[in-house]
Amino acid sequence: MLTFFGSFNVEVNANDLGSTGTVTVEKSPKTAIVDPEHPQEELIPENSHSTEGALRIDSVSDWNFGKVSLNPKEGDLLYYLNSQRFLNSDAVRGSHVQITDNREAAGSWTLQVKQNSQFKNSSIPKKEEQELNGATFSLDKIWVNSIGERELPTVTRDTIAFQNFDQTYNIAHLEKEKGQNGTWLIVFGASATNEDHQENTLKPELDLEGNAVVDEEDGKPIYRNEAISIRIPKKTKIHPVTYETTFTWILGDLP
Repeated sequence: MLTFFGSFNVEVNANDLGSTGTVTVEKSPKTAIVDPEHPQEELIPENSHSTEGALRIDSVSDWNFGKVSLNPKEGDLLYYLNSQRFLNSDAVRGSHVQITDNREAAGSWTLQVKQNSQFKNSSIPKKEEQELNGATFSLDKIWVNSIGERELPTVTRDTIAFQNFDQTYNIAHLEKEKGQNGTWLIVFGASATNEDHQENTLKPELDLEGNAVVDEEDGKPIYRNEAISIRIPKKTKIHPVTYETTFTWILGDLP
């Protein structure tokens, strides 16, 4: 068995918040974290990160693939991310980013993300084997929701495969003409119970006998999110260890 884990840095680019005059970004009350599929309900996500300011990321959680099997097979290895879980609910959801814009002059904003390096474990003796050479992390099935009736940003519909490290990829963009105060949820995948006609990407993990696999700590069934994956070439040397990388989210008033 081995594990993959991706943690986040989050930042706000406030260089171009206004076209004229001076804009001051001040702290404002935190927005409640909500269910991406049912925004009227509050949830407490595991391992959540946030930024401060009038234009901010309220919540983004780590990407955790958990324990996966090293059973050899022909072709590349493909693993799916664990579903998003919550401390106050048994619900499972696709990973998501919650964004709030409370700027006095609400305008455009863009959400981007980059993978800072390859999945790696520095404890592996042979340096050339410390990285998962050729492994590709991918995002798919991106959609958007909001608290209340809001103009929705445009989200990337194509699969994003992180081919180049430190390259930023556009996730969502709200045009200046649609700028307004509000809270939006950028979601990767969805459950079977979503009411927005999104494809169900959350599937229970099953053992070889077809039984549901449960978490060793809390006994809850494990669901995999097929909207987020990592593909490892069959020629890559893999050790039974934990591999990690970091991602950076960038939220700003960008063109």
